[in-house]
Amino acid sequence: MKPMHYTLLAAVAACSFGSAQAHSLWLEQDSQGGAALYFGHFEINLREVSPGLLDKLPGPVARKISPSGESVAVPLKKSANSYSSGPIQLAPGEALLAEELNYPLMERKVEGKAVQSLYQPFARMVGDLSAYKPQTTLDIVPSGVKRGDNPEFFIYFKGKPLTRVKVSIHTASGWSQSRTTDGEGKFNVPLPWSGPYVIQLFHRDDEPGQRGQDKYERATYSAALTFYQAQGLPPLPAAPAAKPNKAD
Repeated sequence: MKPMHYTLLAAVAACSFGSAQAHSLWLEQDSQGGAALYFGHFEINLREVSPGLLDKLPGPVARKISPSGESVAVPLKKSANSYSSGPIQLAPGEALLAEELNYPLMERKVEGKAVQSLYQPFARMVGDLSAYKPQTTLDIVPSGVKRGDNPEFFIYFKGKPLTRVKVSIHTASGWSQSRTTDGEGKFNVPLPWSGPYVIQLFHRDDEPGQRGQDKYERATYSAALTFYQAQGLPPLPAAPAAKPNKAD
């Protein structure tokens, strides 16, 4: 019998799968010494595949950022369930960023009216929890500060702190917590387990805009921050793998 929190998470995710927009990107270390970029839901161990919803991504790009801010492009190669880099290591202060800026516009019905919606997902993996500067439209970064034993993080949208928004913190087992940013766009959270954590956020912006020749009425952005903690309780087993979705 599956643990109840897995079942509930899977049920919630299944309700949202009519739109891949409910998905996010996130980064993980892979078994080959590189990084893997996944599309789906980290918290329920759902990784979309190709053929399938992974093909919704026209071509994500990645770059490595040094502590001084120098940016170096990192090629990504598409596989059956991810986009993978070659061997890469992140030293303290270094970050790997990935983004998909060309996800197809989607038409939504809002109060009976057809609305064109932009979706842009961003992912970040950091070498440690020192202070980082925001680099993408929506970004989650460590502040380098601890509140007691709890690391502190900032949320930025278009370079400014994003206040009073809810974020979720997950481990691969399905353990999760939620926090709300304060008036300065920051929050802190306990990290009881060793191993990987992913902090995720979705944010909707109702300001119209234009991407190339395509106009849209509103935009949704997602951000995911991945980091690894060496100390803590032994991690719980990962949630059972969720079944990938078929292409629309």
